[in-house]
Formats: sequence, structure tokens, C-alpha cells
Amino acid sequence: MSPVLVNIFLLYPNNWSHLLREFLTMKSMMKRSSLQLNGCLRLQKGATALYIEQLRGIQYISDRGAQQLSVDIEYLSNVLSALSMPIPPVLVTFQSCLSTPRNQLKDLLKTDSANQLDLPTANLVCKMRRVNLDS
Repeated sequence: MSPVLVNIFLLYPNNWSHLLREFLTMKSMMKRSSLQLNGCLRLQKGATALYIEQLRGIQYISDRGAQQLSVDIEYLSNVLSALSMPIPPVLVTFQSCLSTPRNQLKDLLKTDSANQLDLPTANLVCKMRRVNLDS
């Protein structure tokens, strides 16, 4: 708030000046909240990108490990959804492929007619789970 406005508020305390002061205070608070929210959103995007990078680094995952990781990804997806953040297609693909039983994974890729899956990621999960797509 500028010094001139403070002086006006002190010299002429009326309803208008109180409303203006409240408006300016709220505007300032909203600006700070907006900056904090933007910072949180950037942090969330960075954390999600790092998580996906770590997922891509997995060399091998057992069936039990795939089940657990699928649940973990579902939890993260719920958090992102609660924050009104889009869930990256790569994350959706990881979750879908990890939650599918290993012996049905090949069929999942073949029946993906709506192209819901990110194919490079789906192929990577098949490799992690030792599913041969060639045969």
C-alpha cells in the first residue's frame, strides 16, 4: 500500500476507505497466493517428471513389484487429480500396463484401438516385465 493511501485512510475513515483498504489487502494476498500456487504447480510438474524418469530406469520388475508400483502410480494419479492437474499419458500407460497381468499384457497392446496407451512406454513396460512382443 502506498503512503498516500495510508494517509487518506487515516484522515478520512469512512466505509469507502475501509472497503478500498480491504480490497487492496485481499488483492495483495491473492497475488502472493497465486505466486505460491504457481510455485507448487511447478514443483509438482518437476516431481512428476522426475518420478517418470525413475520409472523409465527400471530394468526388471516382478509381478508382485508391478502390482505394488501400479498402486503407487494410482495414488499419485489421485493426488494429481485432486490438484486439478492433468495426468501425463505416460503415467497412465505405466499404470495400465503394470496393473495388467503379465500373460495379458500383449493382448492389452493389441486391443488398444482407441490409442489410449503411449506405445513407447507400453513397450518399455513389456521389456521390464520380460514380455516378448515378437512371438
